[in-house]
Amino acid sequence: MDGCTWVPYNRSLSDSQLVIAATDSDGGAICVARGHYGGELIPGKGLVRHGKCHVSYDGKEHVLTSFEVLMNTGGFSWVSSGSGHIPHNAVIGGRANDGQTLYVGRAQHLHLTIPGKVHPSHKCLYLPCDWKEHSKTTYEVLIRNAPSGWIPPPTMPIMPQPPTNPSFPGSSSVSWVPYSVGRPWPHNAVPAGCYRESGNRKTQYIARKRHSNSIVIGYAYANGQFYSGWHGKELCSNDYEVLVQNTTVFPHEGF
Repeated sequence: MDGCTWVPYNRSLSDSQLVIAATDSDGGAICVARGHYGGELIPGKGLVRHGKCHVSYDGKEHVLTSFEVLMNTGGFSWVSSGSGHIPHNAVIGGRANDGQTLYVGRAQHLHLTIPGKVHPSHKCLYLPCDWKEHSKTTYEVLIRNAPSGWIPPPTMPIMPQPPTNPSFPGSSSVSWVPYSVGRPWPHNAVPAGCYRESGNRKTQYIARKRHSNSIVIGYAYANGQFYSGWHGKELCSNDYEVLVQNTTVFPHEGF
């Protein structure tokens, strides 16, 4: 619903400032959080003590270190639901690749209460646990009855998300293809350079990764991880996009 305040997570935030959904097995608070993965904005579980957000996507649990948390502005409560039903004033947590709205929910799993995403057309809630995505047909949905008038402290503004596939001149000859380590390498990936060591030569390919409200350009080796730089540190990922050419516009020779 409108009026909910999501802010980028930082360790200065206290439990009392956040919407707490449950307690983890180690006694730490689990807050309502959300992050970007696989082109979706996904509500999940924020582990306050560890500064991480766990989301479920494509049958697996994924851990994010850059994410947003829901501020406790008052008026929140959990209501029982199931089978895809969304109660009035349900809190919107994100959006799926197909454009459907994802709502904030929680459910019981292995004697734990775990927040996750309610996908109405799938008629269930998905939650992350033990590196898998689990579906639940009975769950609770977070609602907000009324704004409290609470004014959050000044925070860095949440920047709008860049387009998933920004266009550029000549883009009809190339396209971005999603890739995850372990899957077949895209055919006709565009080379960026090469790495040589002890007589061995490895081609580097143009790749990009959505990270912290940005799209970061970098490189990847065939069947390997994505690499780039981010604020003075190396950024690595197993999930990213590879630039491929639909016609041979970038020669592979010359490196």
